[in-house]
Amino acid sequence: MNVINFDDSDRETALILLTDLMSRTALRRETVGTRRELKRLALKVAELTGESEVAA
Repeated sequence: MNVINFDDSDRETALILLTDLMSRTALRRETVGTRRELKRLALKVAELTGESEVAA
């Protein structure tokens, strides 16, 4: 599932959906693919919350 370019008005909903997806992904058997997916989702959450700008 790719989550890209949410409008500002949908940011809260996007964060809820992303964090739910992250928690479901974290429950899967740990593989390289699972870790990669969690990192991608975490980066997207950071982007939506503005945290990625602080880290840069």
